Amino acid sequence: MAPSEADREPPSVTDAPVPSPTPFHGRLLATLFTAAALLTLVMMVIRLITCRDELILVTGGAGGVSVYPLWKLIHDFPLYEAPTEGTFTFTLYNFFFYHLYGLILGALGADDGRIIVYGRWITLAFAVAGAVFQAGLVRTLLPGALSRSQAVALGSLVTVAWLGWDTVWWYSTTVRPDVPSMTLVTAALLLSVRSLQRECTRTMIVAALVFYLAWSFKQTSVWTLTAVTLYCLGTKRWRLAAVLCVICIGLFVAPLVVGGHDYRANVLHGPTVNRWFPKIMLRNIAMVGFKSWFFVLFALWPLAWLRRLYVAPGTAHESTAPIGVIKLALVVSFLTCAVTGGKSGSSLNHFFEPLFHAITLAVVILLSFVARPREGRPLLAKLAPPLWALVVLGLLVHLLVPAGVSSTEFLFADSVRSHRQAAARRHVLVEHIQQVPKPLFFDEEVLGQPWHATDGKHPATVIDHVFYKGAKRKGLLAGGGVGKLIEDGHYRAVITKQEKGRAKPSTDAYEAVTEQGIEPSTFPPGSDGEKAPAGVRRRARRLHGLNLYVMPEP
Repeated sequence: MAPSEADREPPSVTDAPVPSPTPFHGRLLATLFTAAALLTLVMMVIRLITCRDELILVTGGAGGVSVYPLWKLIHDFPLYEAPTEGTFTFTLYNFFFYHLYGLILGALGADDGRIIVYGRWITLAFAVAGAVFQAGLVRTLLPGALSRSQAVALGSLVTVAWLGWDTVWWYSTTVRPDVPSMTLVTAALLLSVRSLQRECTRTMIVAALVFYLAWSFKQTSVWTLTAVTLYCLGTKRWRLAAVLCVICIGLFVAPLVVGGHDYRANVLHGPTVNRWFPKIMLRNIAMVGFKSWFFVLFALWPLAWLRRLYVAPGTAHESTAPIGVIKLALVVSFLTCAVTGGKSGSSLNHFFEPLFHAITLAVVILLSFVARPREGRPLLAKLAPPLWALVVLGLLVHLLVPAGVSSTEFLFADSVRSHRQAAARRHVLVEHIQQVPKPLFFDEEVLGQPWHATDGKHPATVIDHVFYKGAKRKGLLAGGGVGKLIEDGHYRAVITKQEKGRAKPSTDAYEAVTEQGIEPSTFPPGSDGEKAPAGVRRRARRLHGLNLYVMPEP
């Protein structure tokens, strides 16, 4: 009597069949994926060459508030300070992000503006590592050996996902913990899958430690860990679930207990001042779906098999268990990130965990399209090869069209020229700032850093606008905000721009200096009424119309 399907053992790696020759449509798809990856690498090189000047690196996305704590660490100042007192320095992220970057930057001898430039290289290195870990995760999920075309397609797809995709690439070249944390989550998930396959407790211990490192970069990186723990509980892998719970909970609690009041005020309590808006949540979900349509489209196919989320050991579909944990991680992380992604200040980076799980599932499906179709394949995999060629051409268009994807802006002469013009204008601005009395208040991501605004002295005023607005609304800021510091004579000069009706530090500064009757002068000198040259980007144009207020001698 033939054994039932439930009694059959899953094929081992040694018994896996040698991949058959790849058909023409598979080679075509692999070639198109490779073209997309090469285009991604070309764009990344151009971006890095263009952005060697710290003054071009107008970081946006609250990048300046990540740079200032690194400067403090390098100069042996406290990392975490009371965010509602002093100069209102809010250090949002967890400790290991700053300490690891600070250690590397210190070893490289980076200081001041080089923190921005070298810090971006560190993040890019994490992105490359993340692509390697995700390729390993996909390879672990696929049975048998890969054909050459599949291997090329795998490397190309993860390269595009981490370095070229519009939702991610910008964060891969910023001094922020989003990409490093996601890299560690991917590595921990890879270890978790291997532990589930082998029922190996030691591997799960290592996975738990890597999950902890991800949390120590960014304290919200816990949803994949939650999903893996739920999967272990649902499949009655009690020992593995206990390992995750005991190690991670213990390690999470320890720094919160010993870190001190200022640490908890920044990492734990500070983010709670932000309000939650349904429209922000819906906007972020829509933008993630729109910008990541290519991977989301293919991820929906395996996600539809929700009945295989939980697969207990010894059951008929045990060999599909790793896919089940990825599906569960996608569902859990999406639901939780959808809620947290509605807070003011949130953006696409809040959806990195579900996005990369969707990418993993999509790549698994896409690699099956590259292989020779076999009987019993899903109908989706049997569609005409030209259709898939058109879909991948859509990927190339998504990377190329400058109107819809900012990641290609450095490929075009007008944009390169505008960046050079912006850099030249900012260098002129720096020359004038050097002549201004210090300390200076200038609410600008780069030019407000201590090496520009305080002659390298601590403290500088580098403010997180999202936290500042929320804390001011709740009446938490000492003296009401920056205006009180100006009234008390903390600054010798103020550069500001009138922004009526906006709860920003620059608005508070403007109100404070005008109430004192101080007459402004146009800054930089001679720029009054000057128009920005054609091609200069919007961010550079915003530096016009500044006013300088020199405070009276105390």
